[in-house]
Amino acid sequence: MIQYDQIQLIRKALASTAKEIEVHEIGQISQLAAARHDLALAQAYKERSEHAFLMKECYHHRLRS
Repeated sequence: MIQYDQIQLIRKALASTAKEIEVHEIGQISQLAAARHDLALAQAYKERSEHAFLMKECYHHRLRS
């Protein structure tokens, strides 16, 4: 038969494990948010680069015409 003290220890262990899982999940969520931010910055940089390239090509085309 399980004693009251053992039940308390099991409850504490479960609470501790749940807290560790929660902290781990929060860390993963933070990493995912940072990765999404980096991806958005990279996408914006790519779009600006493409725009700058097209403007340069258009300018060179006008000079040649």
